Amino acid sequence: MNNGGAFSYIGQTGTVKDLIIFGSITGNNNIGGIAGKNEGTIENCYNAANVIGNRYVGGIAGYLGEKNIAAFVENCSNTGNISATASKRGQGQAGGIAGYIQNSSSVISNCCNSGAVTAKTQAGAIAGYCQGTVKNCYWDMTRSAGAKAADAIAEGNDSTSFSYDSAADAINALNAGRGDGASWKLDDNENPVLDLQSDSEIDTTPKLTLDRSNATLYVNGGAGKDSVTLTAKM
Repeated sequence: MNNGGAFSYIGQTGTVKDLIIFGSITGNNNIGGIAGKNEGTIENCYNAANVIGNRYVGGIAGYLGEKNIAAFVENCSNTGNISATASKRGQGQAGGIAGYIQNSSSVISNCCNSGAVTAKTQAGAIAGYCQGTVKNCYWDMTRSAGAKAADAIAEGNDSTSFSYDSAADAINALNAGRGDGASWKLDDNENPVLDLQSDSEIDTTPKLTLDRSNATLYVNGGAGKDSVTLTAKM
Protein backbone atom coordinates (compact mmCIF):
# COMPACT_ATOMS: atom_id res chain seq x y z
CA MET A 1 0.00 0.00 0.00
CA ASN A 2 1.24 3.47 -0.93
CA ASN A 3 -0.13 6.70 0.56
CA GLY A 4 -1.26 4.97 3.75
CA GLY A 5 -2.63 6.47 6.96
CA ALA A 6 -5.89 7.58 8.48
CA PHE A 7 -6.12 9.70 5.34
CA SER A 8 -4.48 8.35 2.22
CA TYR A 9 -4.21 11.75 0.52
CA ILE A 10 -5.09 15.32 1.51
CA GLY A 11 -5.47 17.64 -1.48
CA GLN A 12 -4.17 21.17 -1.83
CA THR A 13 -7.35 22.80 -0.48
CA GLY A 14 -8.04 20.07 2.08
CA THR A 15 -7.71 20.52 5.85
CA VAL A 16 -7.68 17.84 8.56
CA LYS A 17 -7.88 18.98 12.17
CA ASP A 18 -8.74 17.83 15.70
CA LEU A 19 -8.03 14.13 15.16
CA ILE A 20 -6.45 11.50 17.43
CA ILE A 21 -5.06 8.24 16.01
CA PHE A 22 -4.29 5.06 17.98
CA GLY A 23 -3.25 1.54 16.96
CA SER A 24 -0.70 0.68 14.27
CA ILE A 25 -0.25 1.59 10.60
CA THR A 26 1.86 -0.43 8.18
CA GLY A 27 2.42 0.14 4.46
CA ASN A 28 4.95 0.65 1.70
CA ASN A 29 5.69 4.23 0.58
CA ASN A 30 4.29 7.55 1.89
CA ILE A 31 2.98 6.25 5.21
CA GLY A 32 1.84 8.56 8.02
CA GLY A 33 -0.25 8.50 11.16
CA ILE A 34 -2.66 11.16 9.92
CA ALA A 35 -1.96 11.16 6.16
CA GLY A 36 0.16 9.22 3.73
CA LYS A 37 0.57 12.26 1.50
CA ASN A 38 -0.42 15.78 2.51
CA GLU A 39 -0.64 18.63 0.01
CA GLY A 40 -2.98 20.65 2.22
CA THR A 41 -3.04 21.45 5.94
CA ILE A 42 -3.01 19.26 9.04
CA GLU A 43 -3.56 21.02 12.34
CA ASN A 44 -4.33 20.16 15.96
CA CYS A 45 -3.81 16.43 15.44
CA TYR A 46 -2.21 13.79 17.65
CA ASN A 47 -0.80 10.44 16.53
CA ALA A 48 -0.14 7.68 19.07
CA ALA A 49 0.02 4.86 16.51
CA ASN A 50 3.23 3.07 15.61
CA VAL A 51 3.92 3.68 11.91
CA ILE A 52 6.07 1.38 9.75
CA GLY A 53 6.79 1.77 6.04
CA ASN A 54 9.41 1.31 3.38
CA ARG A 55 10.17 4.95 2.56
CA TYR A 56 8.81 8.40 3.42
CA VAL A 57 7.35 7.55 6.83
CA GLY A 58 6.14 10.09 9.39
CA GLY A 59 4.19 10.34 12.61
CA ILE A 60 1.82 12.89 11.09
CA ALA A 61 2.49 12.77 7.32
CA GLY A 62 4.64 10.44 5.27
CA TYR A 63 5.16 12.91 2.41
CA LEU A 64 4.50 16.64 2.82
CA GLY A 65 4.01 18.92 -0.18
CA GLU A 66 4.94 18.51 -3.84
CA LYS A 67 7.30 20.23 -6.26
CA ASN A 68 4.85 23.05 -7.00
CA ILE A 69 2.63 22.69 -3.93
CA ALA A 70 3.39 23.88 -0.40
CA ALA A 71 1.81 21.96 2.48
CA PHE A 72 1.53 22.61 6.20
CA VAL A 73 1.50 20.81 9.56
CA GLU A 74 0.68 22.98 12.55
CA ASN A 75 0.30 22.27 16.27
CA CYS A 76 0.56 18.48 16.02
CA SER A 77 2.12 15.84 18.26
CA ASN A 78 3.42 12.31 17.84
CA THR A 79 4.15 9.71 20.51
CA GLY A 80 4.19 6.64 18.24
CA ASN A 81 7.33 4.85 17.11
CA ILE A 82 8.21 5.61 13.48
CA SER A 83 10.27 3.30 11.25
CA ALA A 84 11.38 3.31 7.59
CA THR A 85 12.89 0.08 6.28
CA ALA A 86 14.25 1.05 2.82
CA SER A 87 18.00 0.62 2.63
CA LYS A 88 18.75 2.65 -0.53
CA ARG A 89 20.15 6.10 0.23
CA GLY A 90 17.65 8.85 -0.50
CA GLN A 91 14.59 6.63 -0.12
CA GLY A 92 14.27 5.52 3.49
CA GLN A 93 13.41 8.80 5.21
CA ALA A 94 11.58 8.67 8.55
CA GLY A 95 10.58 11.59 10.78
CA GLY A 96 8.65 12.08 13.98
CA ILE A 97 6.32 14.51 12.20
CA ALA A 98 7.03 14.02 8.46
CA GLY A 99 9.19 11.61 6.51
CA TYR A 100 9.91 13.93 3.59
CA ILE A 101 9.18 17.66 3.24
CA GLN A 102 8.95 18.79 -0.39
CA ASN A 103 8.78 22.45 -1.57
CA SER A 104 10.70 25.33 0.00
CA SER A 105 7.43 26.95 1.15
CA SER A 106 6.16 23.91 3.09
CA VAL A 107 6.14 24.45 6.85
CA ILE A 108 6.01 22.32 10.00
CA SER A 109 5.39 24.57 13.00
CA ASN A 110 4.71 24.23 16.73
CA CYS A 111 4.90 20.43 16.75
CA CYS A 112 6.39 17.90 19.16
CA ASN A 113 7.69 14.36 18.75
CA SER A 114 8.15 12.05 21.73
CA GLY A 115 8.36 8.80 19.75
CA ALA A 116 11.44 6.88 18.65
CA VAL A 117 12.42 7.32 14.98
CA THR A 118 14.49 4.74 13.12
CA ALA A 119 15.57 4.36 9.50
CA LYS A 120 18.32 2.60 7.59
CA THR A 121 19.16 5.81 5.73
CA GLN A 122 17.77 9.14 7.02
CA ALA A 123 15.96 9.55 10.36
CA GLY A 124 15.11 12.91 11.87
CA ALA A 125 13.41 13.74 15.15
CA ILE A 126 11.00 16.00 13.23
CA ALA A 127 11.63 15.17 9.54
CA GLY A 128 13.75 12.67 7.66
CA TYR A 129 14.49 15.15 4.89
CA CYS A 130 13.45 18.80 4.73
CA GLN A 131 13.32 21.18 1.77
CA GLY A 132 10.96 23.52 3.64
CA THR A 133 10.78 25.14 7.05
CA VAL A 134 10.66 23.57 10.50
CA LYS A 135 10.05 26.06 13.30
CA ASN A 136 9.29 26.00 17.03
CA CYS A 137 9.26 22.22 17.16
CA TYR A 138 10.51 19.99 19.97
CA TRP A 139 11.58 16.40 20.50
CA ASP A 140 12.44 14.16 23.42
CA MET A 141 16.22 13.91 23.61
CA THR A 142 15.99 10.76 25.76
CA ARG A 143 14.33 8.87 22.88
CA SER A 144 16.28 10.53 20.08
CA ALA A 145 19.69 11.00 21.65
CA GLY A 146 21.99 12.91 19.32
CA ALA A 147 19.22 13.39 16.77
CA LYS A 148 18.72 16.48 14.64
CA ALA A 149 15.43 18.09 13.68
CA ALA A 150 16.02 16.72 10.18
CA ASP A 151 18.64 14.28 8.98
CA ALA A 152 19.07 16.45 5.89
CA ILE A 153 17.81 19.99 5.43
CA ALA A 154 18.14 22.13 2.32
CA GLU A 155 20.71 24.91 2.68
CA GLY A 156 19.20 28.28 3.55
CA ASN A 157 15.93 26.94 4.91
CA ASP A 158 14.84 27.77 8.44
CA SER A 159 15.09 25.19 11.21
CA THR A 160 14.34 26.43 14.71
CA SER A 161 13.72 23.23 16.63
CA PHE A 162 14.97 22.00 19.95
CA SER A 163 15.48 18.78 21.85
CA TYR A 164 14.08 18.96 25.36
CA ASP A 165 14.97 17.34 28.63
CA SER A 166 12.15 19.13 30.48
CA ALA A 167 8.71 18.33 29.06
CA ALA A 168 7.23 21.16 31.11
CA ASP A 169 9.54 23.67 29.40
CA ALA A 170 8.56 22.29 25.99
CA ILE A 171 4.86 22.64 26.84
CA ASN A 172 5.33 26.27 27.87
CA ALA A 173 7.03 27.04 24.55
CA LEU A 174 4.44 25.11 22.52
CA ASN A 175 1.53 26.83 24.25
CA ALA A 176 3.16 30.19 23.63
CA GLY A 177 3.37 29.44 19.90
CA ARG A 178 0.06 27.67 19.35
CA GLY A 179 -2.02 30.64 18.21
CA ASP A 180 -5.67 29.59 18.17
CA GLY A 181 -4.86 25.87 18.27
CA ALA A 182 -5.61 23.39 21.03
CA SER A 183 -3.52 23.67 24.18
CA TRP A 184 -0.73 21.28 25.21
CA LYS A 185 -0.53 19.04 28.29
CA LEU A 186 1.46 16.10 29.70
CA ASP A 187 0.04 12.64 29.03
CA ASP A 188 0.27 9.72 31.46
CA ASN A 189 3.83 9.03 30.27
CA GLU A 190 4.92 12.65 30.76
CA ASN A 191 4.97 13.35 27.01
CA PRO A 192 3.77 16.70 25.60
CA VAL A 193 0.51 16.08 23.71
CA LEU A 194 -2.44 18.14 22.55
CA ASP A 195 -5.29 18.55 25.03
CA LEU A 196 -7.92 18.43 22.30
CA GLN A 197 -10.89 17.63 24.49
CA SER A 198 -10.39 20.73 26.61
CA ASP A 199 -10.38 23.07 23.63
CA SER A 200 -13.49 25.23 23.68
CA GLU A 201 -13.95 25.01 19.91
CA ILE A 202 -14.11 21.21 19.89
CA ASP A 203 -17.39 19.62 20.98
CA THR A 204 -16.21 16.05 20.54
CA THR A 205 -12.81 14.71 19.60
CA PRO A 206 -12.97 12.03 16.89
CA LYS A 207 -10.81 9.00 17.57
CA LEU A 208 -9.87 6.50 14.88
CA THR A 209 -8.12 3.22 15.56
CA LEU A 210 -6.39 1.51 12.65
CA ASP A 211 -5.22 -2.06 13.09
CA ARG A 212 -5.07 -2.97 9.43
CA SER A 213 -3.49 -1.23 6.49
CA ASN A 214 -6.45 -1.49 4.11
CA ALA A 215 -8.51 1.28 5.72
CA THR A 216 -8.31 4.39 3.59
CA LEU A 217 -9.76 7.89 3.88
CA TYR A 218 -9.56 10.28 0.95
CA VAL A 219 -9.86 14.04 1.35
CA ASN A 220 -9.43 16.32 -1.64
CA GLY A 221 -11.08 19.69 -1.31
CA GLY A 222 -11.86 21.36 -4.61
CA ALA A 223 -14.52 23.11 -6.62
CA GLY A 224 -17.87 21.54 -5.91
CA LYS A 225 -16.41 19.15 -3.32
CA ASP A 226 -17.33 19.77 0.28
CA SER A 227 -17.63 16.20 1.58
CA VAL A 228 -15.36 13.45 2.78
CA THR A 229 -15.45 10.00 1.23
CA LEU A 230 -14.55 7.08 3.47
CA THR A 231 -13.55 3.74 2.02
CA ALA A 232 -12.79 1.08 4.62
CA LYS A 233 -12.41 -2.67 4.54
CA MET A 234 -11.88 -3.97 8.05
